[in-house]
Amino acid sequence: MARVVMTICGLVKGPQKPMYQVAKALEGSIRKGEYINMLPLLIESYPEDTIIALATKEARDAQEQVLKNSDIDLARVSFEDIEQGGD
Repeated sequence: MARVVMTICGLVKGPQKPMYQVAKALEGSIRKGEYINMLPLLIESYPEDTIIALATKEARDAQEQVLKNSDIDLARVSFEDIEQGGD
């Protein structure tokens, strides 16, 4: 049964390094030892499901580049644009 997996894409600016926690349910399905961010991990962990990513234009551009660099077909994710709020 296909499901829909939604995620919110963001950007880390500056010297901070993002920290990710993976649910116990996913631990056995992780194919690689490292992922540059969570979007490739979600796409590879849910190959039969529809992935919808909410992203600002800046985050979408960055995520598309990550997917290209990871040799992941951009058609595996549907981006929905959101407006960036003020700081």
